[in-house]
Amino acid sequence: MSSSENQKRISLTLVVDQKKQKVLYAEAGKDFVDVLLGFLTLPLGTVSRLVSEKSTVQSCRFNCISSLRESVDKLDRTYFSAY
Repeated sequence: MSSSENQKRISLTLVVDQKKQKVLYAEAGKDFVDVLLGFLTLPLGTVSRLVSEKSTVQSCRFNCISSLRESVDKLDRTYFSAY
């Protein structure tokens, strides 16, 4: 079975204000909403890491969460030793 046979389409309707670049209205089916709600079960640090690694949009960050995660990533590993 090819990978295209495993893919499922999800319908999403958006009404966008082109001048302000804002979504005014969104309509989606249950599958799409289930995916979005599934993101709520992930720890914020994981979401932040995935967005920063996979996003092609520079401004797509969770500012304070991303900064905190990046700071923790830079900490020396000796600070994580168990007592």
